[in-house]
Amino acid sequence: MLYYVSGTVAILEPGLAVIDCGGVGYGCRVTAYTAGQLKLNQNARLYITESIRE
Repeated sequence: MLYYVSGTVAILEPGLAVIDCGGVGYGCRVTAYTAGQLKLNQNARLYITESIRE
């Protein structure tokens, strides 16, 4: 289970932030407020909740 991802904001779109963590891009769904607080190429740490279906 992942608790958070930490790295550089590589892609930022409405509802989506991709965080580059050591060469692996993790796509995270985010609220409009969170997306507004992030900036491209800045370091960020996003605490996450996983939703996994079989």
